[in-house]
This record gives sequence, structure tokens and C-alpha cells, in this order.
Amino acid sequence: MAFSATSMVPGAYTDTHATAEFNLGSLSVATDGTIYRYVVVNDIDLVLGSVVGYDNDATNGYTVSSDRSADETSIIVAGVAVAAVDISAAAYCWIQVSGYCGTVRTDGGVTAGEHLVMHTVDEEADTMADGEEEQVFAMALTTDSGSPTVCDAILLGIL
Repeated sequence: MAFSATSMVPGAYTDTHATAEFNLGSLSVATDGTIYRYVVVNDIDLVLGSVVGYDNDATNGYTVSSDRSADETSIIVAGVAVAAVDISAAAYCWIQVSGYCGTVRTDGGVTAGEHLVMHTVDEEADTMADGEEEQVFAMALTTDSGSPTVCDAILLGIL
């Protein structure tokens, strides 16, 4: 079995675009080993650290949203926003899908060492409850703090 990857280095992972600059779903590995996926954002703007899920209503597989109130059944995490995204100006962007992430938005109740799942509140992660094991996308490395609340986490390879 062979593995092949095309090297893709964007200007910056925090860049957003009005039109697709890369193929949707493309992966890029940074020099520190973190992995990013190129997506289009639907429904609402993102802020740094927004937890985004795949949009159930999308016509392609790489449309994401942090709008849980509009799509409560979308519990499959796509990744974490690495920049603010104004969808009216530039809806195409990179999200982080694997590796260390120091800006995961949380609900204010995360303790270091806990497993994280997508919260029912837009943009946030929550601690895993019984029966949510298959939804885990990260492990918190720090207890959340700040305003908005964030924690450092290891994203578990959301590929």
C-alpha cells in the first residue's frame, strides 16, 4: 500500500477567501505537525476557536457550521476555526483538524484531562457525558479560562 500527498502551503492558515483557492477538503500539514482542512463556512460567522461541525444540509461534504441551534443533529465535529470568518465577505477558510490547539472555545466547565465533544451551544465544546464516547474530538490539556472561555487541547485527528 502506498501513500501520496500533494504538498500544499497556503499563504497563512488564518487567511480567508471569497472564492475557493484550494479544493474543498484539501489537507495541509504544518511544519509543527498540526493538520488543517480547507472548507466553506455556512450559516453564521466564526470566531477564533469556534468548534465547527459538518453541515447536514450541504450539497458537498466540506461545508461546515457552528450553528447548532439550526442543526442540532450535526454532532460530527469537522474541526476548530483558526481565524475569524465573515461569511458575507470570505466564507472559504482553513480549520484545524489535528494536533495541539490553544484556542478551543468551551462552555466554562472544562477541566484539564477531560474529553471534549461538540456542545449544544453554538461554537463551543463541552465535556463528554456518558454515551457520547463516539463524539469525542479532543482532550483538554488545560482547564478553560478567559472571556470567552477557551482551553488548550489535542485534536484527535478529525480526518
